[in-house]
Amino acid sequence: MNTLQSITVRFAACLLFVLTPPVFAQEAAPQPDNEAIELAAPIPTAPVAIDGTVLFNVRGVSALPAAERAARIEAAIKEAARNSSFDPANLTLVDEGPFTSIMAGESRVMGIVDADARLEGVGRRELGVVASDRIRRAIEQYRTDRQPEALTAGGLRAGGATLLLALVLVALRRLWRGLDGRLAAHLEERLRALGVESVRAGGSERAGSFLRNTLGVVRTAMMLVVIFLYLNLVLG
Repeated sequence: MNTLQSITVRFAACLLFVLTPPVFAQEAAPQPDNEAIELAAPIPTAPVAIDGTVLFNVRGVSALPAAERAARIEAAIKEAARNSSFDPANLTLVDEGPFTSIMAGESRVMGIVDADARLEGVGRRELGVVASDRIRRAIEQYRTDRQPEALTAGGLRAGGATLLLALVLVALRRLWRGLDGRLAAHLEERLRALGVESVRAGGSERAGSFLRNTLGVVRTAMMLVVIFLYLNLVLG
């Protein structure tokens, strides 16, 4: 009887061990690191640009998307640039608790928070120094580009480019007109020399139409390239 009881106890212990859930394994399972997940998630940013030149990128927050924040900073920079009484050398950094402000006189151009600094991997003050320097140069360039001399030079450049564009387009038109007539005459001559009777039935007209259409596509492509170069010269 003792042997039977011993076997029964051992069997029950084994069965209990198999059916019991791995509590300790569940407790030891690592929990997800919320901070690591937050850092790995992509952060939406938007460029701050003046006259097509990107100064830096800014991140957004839940109440202020990145694009809207960048637009506000751009507007503040332009406002400071239009204020002739403001010297861009007098841009200042003011620490105001949780953020650092870049000030143009009494007006705030932008505020920098710790999240902005973490995004760039620098301190908040260091980021403010870099951003203020880029803003200062942007204000100076904005004013330089709008001086009467610069506007006059830009107007002359645009006028010269427009005249050149007109001459090129006229030359291309004459070139293609002459080329079209020569190709049509050459094609008809070749067909007649080969004794192709379909010339009288309109074969040459169909072949000539095909060539003219092909040349038309090439001509359109060339004109688009010329116009692109013109716009790049004028707007660049």
